[in-house]
Amino acid sequence: GERKYICVQIPEPTDEKSEANRAGYKNICEIGKERIRRAGDKIIENEELKMQNGKSRVGDDIFKEVAKLIKRGKIGAIKGVGGFHIVCDATDDSVVKRLRKLKHRPTKPFALMCEDVKMAKKLANISKKEAEVLTSMEAPIVLLEAKQSSLSKLVAPSPKGMLHQIGIMIASNPFYILLFEKL
Repeated sequence: GERKYICVQIPEPTDEKSEANRAGYKNICEIGKERIRRAGDKIIENEELKMQNGKSRVGDDIFKEVAKLIKRGKIGAIKGVGGFHIVCDATDDSVVKRLRKLKHRPTKPFALMCEDVKMAKKLANISKKEAEVLTSMEAPIVLLEAKQSSLSKLVAPSPKGMLHQIGIMIASNPFYILLFEKL
Protein backbone atom coordinates (compact mmCIF):
# COMPACT_ATOMS: atom_id res chain seq x y z
CA GLY A 1 0.00 0.00 0.00
CA GLU A 2 0.86 3.65 0.09
CA ARG A 3 3.64 4.46 2.55
CA LYS A 4 4.34 7.79 4.17
CA TYR A 5 7.16 8.66 6.53
CA ILE A 6 7.12 11.40 9.12
CA CYS A 7 10.43 12.96 10.16
CA VAL A 8 11.33 13.05 13.82
CA GLN A 9 13.21 16.29 13.19
CA ILE A 10 12.34 18.42 10.18
CA PRO A 11 15.36 19.92 8.35
CA GLU A 12 13.94 23.42 8.68
CA PRO A 13 16.48 26.25 8.23
CA THR A 14 17.23 28.38 11.26
CA ASP A 15 16.30 32.05 11.17
CA GLU A 16 19.26 34.15 10.03
CA LYS A 17 18.87 36.43 13.06
CA SER A 18 18.58 33.63 15.60
CA GLU A 19 21.14 32.70 18.22
CA ALA A 20 21.28 29.18 16.75
CA ASN A 21 22.27 30.53 13.33
CA ARG A 22 24.93 32.77 14.87
CA ALA A 23 26.26 29.68 16.71
CA GLY A 24 26.72 27.95 13.33
CA TYR A 25 23.57 25.78 13.15
CA LYS A 26 22.17 26.06 9.62
CA ASN A 27 19.04 23.96 10.27
CA ILE A 28 16.98 22.47 13.08
CA CYS A 29 18.39 18.97 12.40
CA GLU A 30 21.87 20.17 13.35
CA ILE A 31 20.50 21.46 16.67
CA GLY A 32 18.76 18.11 17.33
CA LYS A 33 21.93 16.22 16.46
CA GLU A 34 23.94 18.33 18.93
CA ARG A 35 21.32 17.82 21.65
CA ILE A 36 21.51 14.04 21.19
CA ARG A 37 25.32 14.17 21.44
CA ARG A 38 25.23 16.32 24.59
CA ALA A 39 22.61 14.12 26.25
CA GLY A 40 24.68 11.04 25.40
CA ASP A 41 27.81 12.63 26.89
CA LYS A 42 25.97 13.45 30.13
CA ILE A 43 24.64 9.90 30.43
CA ILE A 44 28.05 8.39 29.71
CA GLU A 45 29.54 10.49 32.52
CA ASN A 46 27.09 8.95 34.98
CA GLU A 47 28.90 5.91 36.39
CA GLU A 48 25.66 4.24 37.52
CA LEU A 49 24.57 3.69 33.91
CA LYS A 50 27.71 1.85 32.86
CA MET A 51 27.31 -1.82 32.10
CA GLN A 52 29.26 -4.54 33.90
CA ASN A 53 31.86 -4.72 31.15
CA GLY A 54 32.50 -1.00 31.53
CA LYS A 55 30.90 0.08 28.26
CA SER A 56 27.98 2.43 28.05
CA ARG A 57 25.11 1.54 25.69
CA VAL A 58 23.94 5.12 25.28
CA GLY A 59 25.11 8.22 23.51
CA ASP A 60 27.65 7.78 20.75
CA ASP A 61 28.26 4.11 21.64
CA ILE A 62 24.76 3.02 20.61
CA PHE A 63 25.32 4.35 17.08
CA LYS A 64 28.67 2.54 16.89
CA GLU A 65 27.03 -0.69 18.07
CA VAL A 66 24.14 -0.47 15.58
CA ALA A 67 26.62 0.28 12.77
CA LYS A 68 28.71 -2.77 13.78
CA LEU A 69 25.63 -4.99 13.69
CA ILE A 70 24.66 -3.72 10.24
CA LYS A 71 28.21 -4.28 8.97
CA ARG A 72 28.07 -7.85 10.35
CA GLY A 73 25.02 -8.62 8.23
CA LYS A 74 22.29 -8.13 10.81
CA ILE A 75 18.84 -6.85 9.87
CA GLY A 76 17.06 -4.45 12.21
CA ALA A 77 14.01 -2.26 12.53
CA ILE A 78 14.16 1.29 13.81
CA LYS A 79 10.93 2.79 15.13
CA GLY A 80 10.15 6.25 13.93
CA VAL A 81 7.13 8.49 14.36
CA GLY A 82 5.53 7.21 11.14
CA GLY A 83 6.38 3.53 11.55
CA PHE A 84 9.42 1.31 11.20
CA HIS A 85 12.37 1.52 8.83
CA ILE A 86 14.14 -1.75 8.12
CA VAL A 87 17.92 -1.33 8.20
CA CYS A 88 20.56 -3.58 6.71
CA ASP A 89 23.65 -3.50 4.51
CA ALA A 90 22.19 -2.98 1.03
CA THR A 91 25.55 -3.83 -0.53
CA ASP A 92 25.52 -7.41 0.80
CA ASP A 93 23.61 -9.74 -1.52
CA SER A 94 23.12 -12.47 1.12
CA VAL A 95 21.67 -9.95 3.61
CA VAL A 96 19.24 -8.51 1.04
CA LYS A 97 18.16 -12.06 0.04
CA ARG A 98 17.54 -12.88 3.73
CA LEU A 99 15.53 -9.66 4.11
CA ARG A 100 13.46 -10.54 1.02
CA LYS A 101 12.67 -13.93 2.55
CA LEU A 102 11.78 -12.44 5.96
CA LYS A 103 9.53 -9.78 4.41
CA HIS A 104 7.99 -12.19 1.84
CA ARG A 105 9.05 -9.77 -0.90
CA PRO A 106 10.85 -11.93 -3.47
CA THR A 107 10.82 -9.41 -6.33
CA LYS A 108 9.40 -6.06 -5.20
CA PRO A 109 12.21 -3.46 -4.98
CA PHE A 110 13.21 -1.84 -1.70
CA ALA A 111 13.87 1.86 -1.37
CA LEU A 112 17.32 2.94 -0.24
CA MET A 113 18.15 5.55 2.38
CA CYS A 114 21.18 7.68 1.54
CA GLU A 115 23.16 9.88 3.87
CA ASP A 116 22.79 12.91 1.61
CA VAL A 117 22.15 13.99 -2.00
CA LYS A 118 25.84 13.52 -2.82
CA MET A 119 25.57 9.83 -1.90
CA ALA A 120 22.27 9.50 -3.79
CA LYS A 121 23.89 10.95 -6.93
CA LYS A 122 26.22 7.93 -7.00
CA LEU A 123 23.15 5.72 -7.53
CA ALA A 124 20.82 7.85 -9.61
CA ASN A 125 20.60 10.77 -12.00
CA ILE A 126 19.11 13.60 -9.95
CA SER A 127 17.81 16.88 -11.33
CA LYS A 128 17.82 20.09 -9.32
CA LYS A 129 14.06 19.74 -8.72
CA GLU A 130 14.42 16.10 -7.59
CA ALA A 131 17.18 17.14 -5.18
CA GLU A 132 14.86 19.79 -3.74
CA VAL A 133 12.12 17.20 -3.23
CA LEU A 134 14.56 14.71 -1.63
CA THR A 135 15.70 17.33 0.89
CA SER A 136 12.26 18.85 1.50
CA MET A 137 10.55 18.85 4.91
CA GLU A 138 8.46 15.81 3.94
CA ALA A 139 11.62 13.73 3.23
CA PRO A 140 9.77 11.43 0.79
CA ILE A 141 10.96 8.39 -1.11
CA VAL A 142 11.58 9.66 -4.65
CA LEU A 143 11.61 7.39 -7.69
CA LEU A 144 14.72 8.31 -9.69
CA GLU A 145 16.47 7.20 -12.89
CA ALA A 146 19.08 4.64 -11.80
CA LYS A 147 22.72 4.91 -12.87
CA GLN A 148 23.19 1.38 -14.16
CA SER A 149 27.00 1.53 -14.21
CA SER A 150 27.39 2.38 -10.53
CA LEU A 151 24.20 0.81 -9.16
CA SER A 152 25.39 -2.72 -9.91
CA LYS A 153 28.70 -2.01 -8.12
CA LEU A 154 27.25 -0.29 -5.05
CA VAL A 155 24.13 -2.24 -4.06
CA ALA A 156 23.00 -5.87 -4.10
CA PRO A 157 21.38 -6.88 -7.40
CA SER A 158 17.61 -6.83 -7.84
CA PRO A 159 15.99 -10.23 -8.43
CA LYS A 160 14.36 -8.82 -11.57
CA GLY A 161 17.73 -7.79 -12.97
CA MET A 162 18.73 -4.22 -13.61
CA LEU A 163 16.22 -1.61 -12.49
CA HIS A 164 15.66 1.49 -14.58
CA GLN A 165 14.38 3.41 -11.58
CA ILE A 166 15.27 3.33 -7.89
CA GLY A 167 13.46 4.67 -4.82
CA ILE A 168 15.70 6.85 -2.67
CA MET A 169 15.13 8.83 0.50
CA ILE A 170 17.61 11.01 2.36
CA ALA A 171 18.37 10.55 6.07
CA SER A 172 16.19 13.22 7.61
CA ASN A 173 16.39 12.91 11.37
CA PRO A 174 19.29 13.05 13.81
CA PHE A 175 19.23 9.32 14.56
CA TYR A 176 19.86 8.34 10.94
CA ILE A 177 22.37 11.14 10.42
CA LEU A 178 24.41 9.96 13.43
CA LEU A 179 24.11 6.32 12.31
CA PHE A 180 25.43 7.15 8.83
CA GLU A 181 28.45 8.83 10.46
CA LYS A 182 29.37 5.44 11.99
CA LEU A 183 28.82 3.31 8.89
